[in-house]
Parts: sequence; C-alpha cells; structure tokens
Amino acid sequence: CDDTHHARVSQGAGLHEGSPVLVSGVRVGEVEAVTVIEGQVDVELSIASDHQVTLRQDSCVLAAAGDGEPTLVLVPGTGAP
Repeated sequence: CDDTHHARVSQGAGLHEGSPVLVSGVRVGEVEAVTVIEGQVDVELSIASDHQVTLRQDSCVLAAAGDGEPTLVLVPGTGAP
C-alpha cells in the first residue's frame, strides 16, 4: 500500500498526475494530483510502500523540470519526523 502525502510549492514547474517523485535521484513515487489553493500549488503525492522515506519537520520539497520531465524532488531533512 502506498503512503499519500500533500505538499505545497510556490511554482508547479509543469507537474501533473504521474510526474515522478525522487529522493536522491531515485524514483520513490509519483504525483497523484495537482491543484492551486490560495495562490500556492498543492501536490498530492504517493510514496511506494517499498521505499523507507521519513518526512521530517525540516523536509524540503522542490518542483523541477530537469531533463524536460517535470519532477517533484523530496529532501528528507534531519529534524523530528
């Protein structure tokens, strides 16, 4: 079973349903939905259950369009989960 999370980013960088979610260059999930809420982009994302990704208070989420493919990059952080 995949874990579903939401993240807010200021720029969507072309993200869409099916865009990859990466941690350290490894695909760990995908974008499920993208909506605009109060001037920010809300991204619903799923992380595959076979990946141990711990999101923490200081985790960072970046939307990028590297290599032409819109991608959501997670930087897990080091703070408390």
